[in-house]
This record gives sequence, C-alpha cells and structure tokens, in this order.
Amino acid sequence: ASMLSHPAARALQEQGTPITWLRPGDQIDPIQGFLVAAPRNPGATSNDASLWTIIDLDGLRVQLPGDAQEVGIASAIADGIARPADILVLPHHGRPEVTIDALLDVIHPRICLVSNRNGEDHSAQGEIVLRRAVPTFATGMCGTLTVDAGAQPTVTGALGLPLPPRPRER
Repeated sequence: ASMLSHPAARALQEQGTPITWLRPGDQIDPIQGFLVAAPRNPGATSNDASLWTIIDLDGLRVQLPGDAQEVGIASAIADGIARPADILVLPHHGRPEVTIDALLDVIHPRICLVSNRNGEDHSAQGEIVLRRAVPTFATGMCGTLTVDAGAQPTVTGALGLPLPPRPRER
C-alpha cells in the first residue's frame, strides 16, 4: 500500500493491471502455492516494508524477503512470515545485515541465492551463509539462476547444481 502513488503503480493501473494493496500485517494467497505478506513494522524504511513471498513448488519451499533490512527481518520473524524453507533468496541483495543470523536460524535453508550485480561475489550475507556450510550462489557470479522444482530439485545458472539433501530432523 505504500506504493499507492508510485509511478510504477500508476503505469500498471493505466494498463488495466489489477493490483491488490497490502497494508502492514496483510497476507494474500494470489494463487495456490504462493503467499505474499506485508510484515507489521511501523516506522520502517521502504526497504523494511518490502513484501515477503513464500512459494511452495511441489514440496520445495522458497522464501523471498525482498529488500528487507533489520526492522523488516525482525518483523517478519515476529509475525511468523519468515519460516523454514529449502531456498532463501538473501534480502537486500546480500548487503551487510546484522539480523542475517537470526533469519538463518528461523529458515534453515539448504541453499541460498543472491540477486546482485554482474561481477559481485557471494555478498556479505553470502559469506556468513557459506561459513554455515550452506551453498550460496549469486547472479553476479553465475548469471541468471533458475530453480527447477522437479523430482530432483536443481538450481541452474552457469553451473547445473543439484540441491543438497534435506538435513535430518532435529
């Protein structure tokens, strides 16, 4: 809802694109297997107000936290929006973030992806994730990353990478 008067929203509306506006605390399931949620985070930056998306693809769960930073991540954890997932796209392009450990402790990803610029490496968050022995791949290093949620899930970029096995239950 914070983008109500944004030029992109106006352009979409002029093209007849239906838009559902989410206010802090709202969630919708636009199609089966997708959840879009707006964390409650009063006073947050526009990055912290980013929508979070959870995609379930035949039992493979992907968590996309948008551009969330410290307040947005803490809000998503408190609101139960951040939840265990097989794949986590690191928030805020993997830039330094003090709450990344708390997010990883909730999500327990098998693999992390970073959407960053060509030539950038794993990112500051990616280095933290790698120290936890979680494979991490960045678009800046691998190009476009594609997730195939078939019987043997894979991530494909410059490399064809199978997802590591799910960890044993704790």
